[in-house]
Amino acid sequence: MKLRTQLLLFLIAYVVVWLASMSGIFNGLAMRGYHILEDESFETNIERLDSAMNDLIGKSELILSDWVEWDDTYRYIHAPNEAYIKSNISSGVMMDQGLDYILIYDAEDELLDFFKLTGGLVGEVDIPEISDELINHKNQSGIMVHDGKPLVFSTRQVTSTDEMALRKGLMVFAYYLGIDDIRTIEDKLELDFRLVSSHEAYDGPENRIAVYEHGNYKTALFKYGYVNSPLGIALQFTHPLSIIALGKDTMHQVLIASFLVFIIISMVLYIIVRYFVTRISLVGQEINQITTSGDLSQRLETSGGDEISMLATDVNSMLDQIERMNKQLSVYASLDMMTGVYNRRIGFEKLEALLKTFNKEEDRLTICYIDINNLKIVNDTHGHSAGDDMIISIARAIRENMGKEDIACRIGGDEFLMVFNGKNVAQAKNGVAGIEYALSQMEKDKPYHVSISKGFLEYDGVMDINAFIEKADHFMYEDKMSQKRS
Repeated sequence: MKLRTQLLLFLIAYVVVWLASMSGIFNGLAMRGYHILEDESFETNIERLDSAMNDLIGKSELILSDWVEWDDTYRYIHAPNEAYIKSNISSGVMMDQGLDYILIYDAEDELLDFFKLTGGLVGEVDIPEISDELINHKNQSGIMVHDGKPLVFSTRQVTSTDEMALRKGLMVFAYYLGIDDIRTIEDKLELDFRLVSSHEAYDGPENRIAVYEHGNYKTALFKYGYVNSPLGIALQFTHPLSIIALGKDTMHQVLIASFLVFIIISMVLYIIVRYFVTRISLVGQEINQITTSGDLSQRLETSGGDEISMLATDVNSMLDQIERMNKQLSVYASLDMMTGVYNRRIGFEKLEALLKTFNKEEDRLTICYIDINNLKIVNDTHGHSAGDDMIISIARAIRENMGKEDIACRIGGDEFLMVFNGKNVAQAKNGVAGIEYALSQMEKDKPYHVSISKGFLEYDGVMDINAFIEKADHFMYEDKMSQKRS
């Protein structure tokens, strides 16, 4: 066999071995990270969806707590009067709160009134069979099956406004869980989440969430049991394996680019090693500079139009691909993992975008700089786990009380920024008042006081983002000093 043939066969074998080795390295090592990211994204979305569903089930609790801690309601369950019903229960009230039923029981747990919203009208109807079931679930929220449909309910016993009176009687708010409720969660979280069954066998809380593999996507089946039936509802979350797909595509492109680079370098060395050794050395130095500095924005010199220039072009193409990959991966790092709100970078980017499109004549934009009070004292007194719980609880109150157009991000350890798009200061203060109310309810179960300092500022159409935030921070500091003085 001629030497030229032997060399050609050796080169082919060398290329095949190299290609197989690089493919194994990319698939075995690089793809492992993509799989980990995909699993973390999937688990995070499961937690977000489950939390949103639990919030949906308990959405009437805050409203109901106002009704049952009211002197008029307390007097009514002991001495019913028509004026209370006329002034408080109407189709408008039930439609605003998304309710299908309101039930009122007297101090002896006998049903006083039952109201049902039908065709936009509300009125008393015959006593339903669910009234006997609901009285067995005092001070609870959950789901029961009624008329073959899932009915979400919240029940609370009644006391006086000062909460000094013995809790008696019962008020119930209930509504049918429908497609629109699920679609609200789907739109809010931007995830594929749907009701697939309202008559699913419920196997208990330990088997409430089941995960299935389907090739290019995963599904999670959420089950929520009925309190009055062995069945329950089943909700399906579909998660496309986009990170893994992105990883495979990227690794494929990197492998092709690397292969092209390898072929070019091999041919150059095979044909004119001596002539190009200096230029190859220069290319190696440029690549080493990029590697050492970590600056992927640098590019190799491509003038000359020969094989070395082609090598440099391919390397630049690979750097472009890696930069694009990093940008795509940064999308998955937009949230603060501890609190579930946007991180500082994403929050500021979204605010900056609003400032760029702001029209002083037509738009309204208000921010609120929030600082958690006494976090260090909680950390020192109760431990850092309590401090973390305090941060997470306040962030949850922010998420649950912000509007659809509002933005919240975590600036630092105990600082948050809320952006109220389309609202003035008064409207923003109303939104934050809801948060503070939630905190006041929350601290009943905490061994420490939960409060915040806040600084409101409406955008004047002139300030840059730094001046805008700094001024709101200044107002927050004044609020904090005012709280300390009082």
